[in-house]
Amino acid sequence: MVTDADPQTTVELISKLLAKRSIKHSIVNNHISSTHIPFIILGFDWRRYSRDNFIGYNPFVFIDKIKINVESDSEKKTKLDITVIQVRSYVPIIIMILIILKVRTVEFGTFAAIIFAIIAVLYYLFAFHLVIGHLLTSEIKRVLKSNERESKSQ
Repeated sequence: MVTDADPQTTVELISKLLAKRSIKHSIVNNHISSTHIPFIILGFDWRRYSRDNFIGYNPFVFIDKIKINVESDSEKKTKLDITVIQVRSYVPIIIMILIILKVRTVEFGTFAAIIFAIIAVLYYLFAFHLVIGHLLTSEIKRVLKSNERESKSQ
């Protein structure tokens, strides 16, 4: 990802976004690394939800760790290298697969297994493609673009 903001401003903006999302992080030489991301399983927890995207989920609760390296690029651009570790997103899929294996053995198990398989595929598409693949980067882009608009208007 590339932005027009200088590296220091970019680091500050992303740091504010992470703090807003309840992610503890450290910053060392324009390198942001998460130290703790809340793990929310069930129930109502305000950290799970967001009003900043179209589906209302906080995309950061689906990942285990995020690392963002911010460096200067040529032509006064700033380059962001985002690395995400997302093991916790596999937990519901593994649980559904275990349910599918168990349900197959009972009467009407094939139908139930098909239903759970469809749910697992839909969860996979939701968690990995929509939330992590799209929402995570779009929230970072939105914060950076709002800063660009503010700097142009001044």
